[in-house]
Amino acid sequence: MAVTADTTVYETSYGGPISLAVAPVIRAVGVESGLVITPGTANNTFDVSAGVIIDPDMTGANATTARVAIAASTANTITRPAADGASYAISYDTSGTIAITKGTDGVPVATFGSAAGEIPLIPVTSVLIGVIQVTGTAAAVILTSEILQTPNSTRERFNFPVFVAPASNLAYTRRGEIQFTAARVACHTGDVAGRVKITASTANLTELLWVSDATPSTTSASVSSTSTFNGIRNSVTTSVGQFTANIAYIENFNDDVYNANEKQVWVYAFNDQNSGVYRAENGFCTISDTMTGQTGDMTGTLTLSPQQAGIRVTA
Repeated sequence: MAVTADTTVYETSYGGPISLAVAPVIRAVGVESGLVITPGTANNTFDVSAGVIIDPDMTGANATTARVAIAASTANTITRPAADGASYAISYDTSGTIAITKGTDGVPVATFGSAAGEIPLIPVTSVLIGVIQVTGTAAAVILTSEILQTPNSTRERFNFPVFVAPASNLAYTRRGEIQFTAARVACHTGDVAGRVKITASTANLTELLWVSDATPSTTSASVSSTSTFNGIRNSVTTSVGQFTANIAYIENFNDDVYNANEKQVWVYAFNDQNSGVYRAENGFCTISDTMTGQTGDMTGTLTLSPQQAGIRVTA
């Protein structure tokens, strides 16, 4: 997936809508566990504990889980700055090899970039596990206080920030996008956030003719009241209704309809098929059939049970 200018949103290369018939597998590349940086015993050195990185592109990644076991590393050495101080980005590349990237000499600051004291950007294919920031030029033991490993600040985590469940975020899922609850740290070359991988498919849309009486899903609210000594207290409960539509099997009696039964499907409901305005609905589909007398005419009712009310699309 490619990150957009807004680093909370990633978009698929094939567009949308993302099919939810089979739950998409979404993996943000980052540290799962371990890989804790600690001061080394010798001057200018640090150690890294064993750990696990989630990265399907890394050598040795498990084909199912994308987990990569990283061995402990000791006596890794930084080069002290010539003046003032410096920031060092500690990362692992796709071969699973540790890398130390030194920034431009200067009093350390919290931002990423190439200016004096900034934390250097790392390649887009690497995973940031932490940052070391030192002052002074003389050889010395690295201090614990000089090691930074704050999730989504100076360390990339696979599960923070989290993404919004696609079935509950139809506005983005329809466009083939995954949204995170916060911007992911932009610590890579080009000032971009780390990689996100998705295993999913694009929904195949088939036009259904002779459809009538479509009722969009909507969110409704109910109020319950409790009488107290201080007055009435109200509580509000919301629920999402179903989408329903009637189908006449004149030109719809085909496998496309029945293949949708008991699956999570998309429905685009147009009031005018020549208009760009429609309702996008997604939910668990059930279809019931009715056969009318001796004519053999068949009609059906298509019902979607959604997690989120459908959305109105205007462009």
